[in-house]
Amino acid sequence: MNLNQYVGKTVKVIYASPTGQLHRTGFVESSNERMALSLTCDGETVIVPCYRIISIETIEK
Repeated sequence: MNLNQYVGKTVKVIYASPTGQLHRTGFVESSNERMALSLTCDGETVIVPCYRIISIETIEK
C-alpha cells in the first residue's frame, strides 16, 4: 500500500490497535511510502503504521 497518495488530504483511517479497532479522521501531514501515515486530528499528531491499517477513505471538502 503506497501511502504517499494520501499526503495533503483529509482522510478517515480505520486501524487495528491492541484494544480493538479504532478510527481517526484527520489531515495527512506526511507518510514514508509503505511504512506509516502521520495525520493531524484535533491538534494531535497520530502515527499509524501501515500494517495496522484496515481501510482509508478520502474525505472530500
